[in-house]
Amino acid sequence: MTNKEISLPIILSVVGHTNTGKTSLVRTLMRNCDFGEIDNRAGTTRHVESAQIFLGDKAFLELRDTPGLEDSVALAERLQALTSAHLSGRDTLLTFVKDSANKKEFDQELKVLNQILISDIILYVIDCREPVLEKYLFELRCLSMAAKPIIPVLNFIEKSGNHKTEWRKTLADFNFHSLVEFDTVAFSFDAEKRLYRKFQTVLEPYYALLETFIQQREEDWLALRHACIQCSSEFMLAVSKIQVTVDTTTADKNAEVEASARLQNTVRVKEKEQLGRILQLLQFSADDIQYANVPIKDGRWTLDLFAPEALKKFGIDTASAAATGAAIGVGVDVMLAGLSLGTATLAGAILGSSWSTGKRFGKQLLARYRGQYVIGLDQPTITLLLARQAHLLDALFHRGHAAQQQLMLGDDKVTKLDYSEPLQVLKKVQNLAVSDDEELEADITQVLNNWFTTVISA
Repeated sequence: MTNKEISLPIILSVVGHTNTGKTSLVRTLMRNCDFGEIDNRAGTTRHVESAQIFLGDKAFLELRDTPGLEDSVALAERLQALTSAHLSGRDTLLTFVKDSANKKEFDQELKVLNQILISDIILYVIDCREPVLEKYLFELRCLSMAAKPIIPVLNFIEKSGNHKTEWRKTLADFNFHSLVEFDTVAFSFDAEKRLYRKFQTVLEPYYALLETFIQQREEDWLALRHACIQCSSEFMLAVSKIQVTVDTTTADKNAEVEASARLQNTVRVKEKEQLGRILQLLQFSADDIQYANVPIKDGRWTLDLFAPEALKKFGIDTASAAATGAAIGVGVDVMLAGLSLGTATLAGAILGSSWSTGKRFGKQLLARYRGQYVIGLDQPTITLLLARQAHLLDALFHRGHAAQQQLMLGDDKVTKLDYSEPLQVLKKVQNLAVSDDEELEADITQVLNNWFTTVISA
């Protein structure tokens, strides 16, 4: 086939039994959770819907989502009768789809057959939660008559008790050896690349173009991951720099309490905005996620960032002096002139008692900075923010756009993370609030980028 004979886009017919995840596959490949309709009810897709993936400014792949095959046994019997009339497999299908008498009984099947006859590749989606049944084998026989490459796609392979091994054996018996495991819920970009590699094996004239396409998709995916990680690093840099001034020279006895409330509210708002940015970059919605078993409401975590339970859910040590008493739930450090003086808190102010500044800093230091101090986030709270960002990114990077169950982010992995490096550089950040150093900020952001990349699995 010459270049002139290569036509684009490559047409992919996504077919299979009802409710096997055909629309889910298209959603995940498109990175679009709004494509089509997904429901546990059988036969949700009743019409052919298409979507395109571009290479540069040209449509390269066209995915055609078809209705589910509902009665393959009856379809196979009718096709067998035509085959007995000495028609070839493809001619049998052409004769069948042209016969208007078949429309009433095989309305959905006809929509599928019309598509596979004009497609370049047939993607046969299999729900591996289901055992191999006779109706599926009849579907494969019917689809094979189109004389087009068929790539079985094993879906829901991450579910326990799946029948993946049984399906692999059966497909081999039918001479389907070019198959791919692709879970539309538990996303893996490596699996997506393997799917495209299968296209190369069955569409040899398109091999070079597909190689270019695969490289572009990988570059786009890595750029998207980096953009999300950069976003999280910049967020951590920003919240670590937040400082609120407390002026004790006024007659307002609630100045300390009000300053702490301003700090907490500022951080809550910034984390809410950060969540929105990440979800938008990855084209998810706020309905997709529950964070550490804590649901999101109106775009924010319903378990407050400054609640004692938040630290515990992420396995952050609350036994140390830095995270006990009022420090849990306050999440502030006390600093003078931008210089952190340790993990002090507004414990007395929050609990309604006097703040024992004399015991904490000594008379000489208090005299030097009499009348004013600033507060910022303490180490346990910064650690918690790091944990939440790491879990958010890791979970969303491995979530398919077809996933219907809200994402549950547990605390099993976060307890194993080493926070020492990011915490060490973020300690420097609080001084940046007073004297900005762009070069140092860039270095710190790079350290954070490297840390997020390391702790988030590929």
